[in-house]
Amino acid sequence: MKIHAKDFRVEEGDDVDLEKWPTKVDPVYRSKAQYKKLLDAHVEQLSAQKQLLYASNRHAILLI
Repeated sequence: MKIHAKDFRVEEGDDVDLEKWPTKVDPVYRSKAQYKKLLDAHVEQLSAQKQLLYASNRHAILLI
């Protein structure tokens, strides 16, 4: 299963009714071991992207 960012994206000018937005997302993993593997892969991808942004010295990123 994959989480699609577009399901959570709000475009400028869109009306937002928070009562209609989901507050819970179904898990995208079957076990803690699979979760750890997915987390490690995502951390690796983010680190690589962060290095590219740092090397370009033109953009910044803030993840919360």
